[in-house]
Amino acid sequence: MHQADVQHYLPELLALQGSHGRLIAAAGMRPASEGPLFLERYLDEPLESAVSRVTGASPDRNCMVEVGNLASLSAGSARIMIIAVTWLLAMRGLEWVAFTGAATLFNSFQRLGLVPTVLASADPARLQGQVDQWGTYYDQRPQVFAGNIGFGFDALKQAGMFERLGFPMLTLETGHAA
Repeated sequence: MHQADVQHYLPELLALQGSHGRLIAAAGMRPASEGPLFLERYLDEPLESAVSRVTGASPDRNCMVEVGNLASLSAGSARIMIIAVTWLLAMRGLEWVAFTGAATLFNSFQRLGLVPTVLASADPARLQGQVDQWGTYYDQRPQVFAGNIGFGFDALKQAGMFERLGFPMLTLETGHAA
């Protein structure tokens, strides 16, 4: 994708298979509690400070996660992956997700009724000599986004997305503030 030769992968990978076992989407995750996040290269401050500045919330870094390395065969499979990742992160008790994406990914969130907050532009100049491995990705002008997992979970649950896809629904205290 994007003629990229990516050398950086997040440590935990979630794969999504279609009904015949074919891989249709994948995404990586890294808890912010494990150290610096890849997307923090684009920020002038730690992720929790950027989220606080933009949203007014006071997030705990231990409850934040970066999602990245998203690849999908279609926009539809990307949306299913967004639903699956939201469910998984909520079940793990995480509160904030951050990711880097372009307009096509943002559109997938909007089609699901989710509106992540823009934190910053993903400026390739901040990658210090690693731009070439990303191919044409930066031609799309990606941005760094953040979203409250509890809000996203509630919106997807109210829209019937989890039930429609057969996700088990456990009692979940999302604990988010308005």
